[in-house]
Amino acid sequence: MIVRKTSDILIFAAGLMLVMISTVLVLSNLSTNPANSPADPVLGLSMYYLTWLTATLAATIGCLCLLGEHAWSYGLWVSWFAFNLLAWLGGIYWNSQGTIMAVVHEEQVPEMFGISESLAAFLIVGILVFLLASGLAVFVMGRNLARARQGGGTAGDLDLMKISCRHCDGHIAFPSARLGERVDCPHCQKPIVLARPGAPGGRMGFTLVELLVVIAIIGILAALLLPVLSKGRAKALQTGCLNNLRQLGMGFEMYRSDFQEAFPAPGSKSAYGPQPEDWIWWQFQRGVQNSSIAKYVSDFNPDLFTCPADSAAKSLQSQGVLADDPYRYSYSFTSYDLETQNGVQVNPGMSTIITVDRQVYPFRGPQVKNPSGKIMVVEEDRSTINDSRWTPAVNPISTRHGPKGDVVFVDGHVEAVTPEFGTNQANSNPGF
Repeated sequence: MIVRKTSDILIFAAGLMLVMISTVLVLSNLSTNPANSPADPVLGLSMYYLTWLTATLAATIGCLCLLGEHAWSYGLWVSWFAFNLLAWLGGIYWNSQGTIMAVVHEEQVPEMFGISESLAAFLIVGILVFLLASGLAVFVMGRNLARARQGGGTAGDLDLMKISCRHCDGHIAFPSARLGERVDCPHCQKPIVLARPGAPGGRMGFTLVELLVVIAIIGILAALLLPVLSKGRAKALQTGCLNNLRQLGMGFEMYRSDFQEAFPAPGSKSAYGPQPEDWIWWQFQRGVQNSSIAKYVSDFNPDLFTCPADSAAKSLQSQGVLADDPYRYSYSFTSYDLETQNGVQVNPGMSTIITVDRQVYPFRGPQVKNPSGKIMVVEEDRSTINDSRWTPAVNPISTRHGPKGDVVFVDGHVEAVTPEFGTNQANSNPGF
């Protein structure tokens, strides 16, 4: 490629970038099973084959940019590819296991970046429309260039510029394609740089095509960085969630040391509550700062009960009195229903059960078999969480952090586990 101006250099860089993108797509797709690849939510095509198609187009356009003699004329292809790449990334993302997952970013961006759904939709659509308009503009300019060549003219004939010589004030007309060239003034024969009219010191400005190319490259970079940034933010939010649960685990341990190893009450909405011994006083007008576990946490803050990534809980907390008094926090405490054995009611754990008539059925730490393997406090799925009591058989663990939710075990260590992990009694039933 003959490098003649700034736009040539930009397109050459874009070509290298597109070739690298195609290489990354090919390498990542080699580990994907075609049979397990979901369909694209827009086109309905297998994401496996769509990835190969995208990689092929990226490589083809990259080679055109690298090998084309008039590199700027391929600006249309760069803009077109940037538009399609953003549209593609707007409909899918790579999860932590490297599997392509179909997801509409209008639902994911608000949670990832803490913005409203309407703003997320505006940003996504706005970027795509803007890049499409850029591509169409370059297409129109390319068509005009072709017409000029067919008529025996040049690209410069379509875009003449005029400046005044800074030595003799004589007028000089030249095609915009010659911007930046150093020539001799036809009037005074002194050297002068062909610059944009009004540019101070004879400095060269950018043409429309160059600006469009820069915009297209920025669009490609933004499309590549969006999943990386969102994944980094999601990881930071999960770290905050794990820290919350770690503090709660220590609070539960100190609570038990003050109450002869007995666990607190579960904070049931109706069957076994509310009770003064509830680990969290979650009801709106009750005062969460008075929770039984609160005084055992250093520098207690009510945010401790909320996962930083739980936007639904944060939204509920910002509202006043609501019908049916919904649960406004993220975590719930393992609690099985009372069972009747040989005519006697028994508490399987893990919480202490107190009935509405104040019959107390304590459950103590030493009764837990394999404490390091028994879930104590869990991120419950938002679809079922209506109080601070987690019943494993009917309340799934959240998948807020990728395919997993965070939990703290009786021994105080924290992990991210799948919903299936919680349904196994060996991981949740204290006496199992």
